Formats: sequence, structure tokens, C-alpha cells
Amino acid sequence: MLLEPLDLHGYTLSDAIITVVRRYNRLLSSGTAGADMCALEIVHGKGKGDTGGVIRDTLREYLREHGKRISGWDAKLTMRGAHDAVEKCGTLGYIHGEDIDGNAGKTVVIPRRPLGSPHPWLKYRV
Repeated sequence: MLLEPLDLHGYTLSDAIITVVRRYNRLLSSGTAGADMCALEIVHGKGKGDTGGVIRDTLREYLREHGKRISGWDAKLTMRGAHDAVEKCGTLGYIHGEDIDGNAGKTVVIPRRPLGSPHPWLKYRV
């Protein structure tokens, strides 16, 4: 699987979500996938304390609304290029970093269909 990195450290919450959607759609429309799957490797950080990161938690909630989480052995197989789990995901598939290598500070998103503009986030933009 080809990974395109996206580091969200230093972003506001609204800018982070908007940037993810734009990069996701750009990756999907670029046609770079070819025979290999392409995915966004989003580095959002773990957050501070026991509560987790605001960007991480909000991003994962947003992804849950639009796709399906791939976990367990399916996550490991998908990272090695297996397509079976991704085929059942709908708009997108995503894998928590914890399921890949134990890193809670990242999420891998596999685009399948375009995402619409995240309208509710635009009103929070500063």
C-alpha cells in the first residue's frame, strides 16, 4: 500500500478536518493508485492526558460517519495490500494506528468514493 503522509500538528480542529477532506479527494481523483492501493497516513498526535486528542477523536468520529473501521488481522492484511476488507467499507476504510503498529497518534484512511464538503466545519473556521 502506498501511503501519502499528512501531518496535522499545529492545525485548528476545523482546518484539520477541511484539510483531510481536501487531501482525501485529491488522492482519490489523482489516479495514482494503479495496481496498488493509496491511502492517507494522517498524523494527528495522541493528545495530552487521559482524554486523548481533540483532533484525533473528532477525525475518527467523522471517519466513522462516512466509512468503516478495519481492525485486527484485516488491518494488518490491508496494510500489506490485501483488498478484501476494503471492498466492504463503502465510502472509505480507515485503520487506527493502534491496529497497525501500536501508534495511537495516527490514522490511515483508504479512499473509495469522494467525500462532500464538511459544511458544519466551515462555520468554526477562524
